[in-house]
Amino acid sequence: MVLFCFGHKHVYLYSYAGDLKNAGGCSGVSFENEHIRKVITHINRTIMEIHLQIIWLFLLAIPIACIAWTVTHEEVFREPREYCIKRSLQGKTLLERKFFYLFTCEYCFSHYITIFILVLTGYKLVMSDWRGYLISGFSLVWVGNIYMSLFGLIRQDISKCKIEIKEIGAKMNDDTSSDNHMPICKTDITSLNQ
Repeated sequence: MVLFCFGHKHVYLYSYAGDLKNAGGCSGVSFENEHIRKVITHINRTIMEIHLQIIWLFLLAIPIACIAWTVTHEEVFREPREYCIKRSLQGKTLLERKFFYLFTCEYCFSHYITIFILVLTGYKLVMSDWRGYLISGFSLVWVGNIYMSLFGLIRQDISKCKIEIKEIGAKMNDDTSSDNHMPICKTDITSLNQ
């Protein structure tokens, strides 16, 4: 009979065969059987690995999001992106159009960057075989696209705020009266001073 006892940070395994000392407690067990010691080591390593795998998931998604966003949105790659847009709209074959569309869509492009990162790092999530690659691939794409969506929303809000500030500055230059109070980014300055 096998008994699992969950401690603070470890999982302890006890076999009630009479060959283990202190089988009733959760600490201070000296193992007589080398197989049981290996099983416990494997269980502890697996529990620790899942924490590291999740940390790596959120860390590896950062360069995926960065590369995919930069290629598909930033000014540095504007000319190649415009060429790809043109070829994706005017391509002669379906394969040609889809291939060039890949470089204009951050979601599509993030799949290919993820494949490159997986080959480069060998990262697997949850399982240690080919299924681990599959799970980690889709997970990395998902987290990377969350990062890109959040970044897009933040940039949109900053741009909106800058436009509002420019409009307010232009109106203040036109107005000769100092009694008119205009809100800056939906916050009235006079209400902040009170």
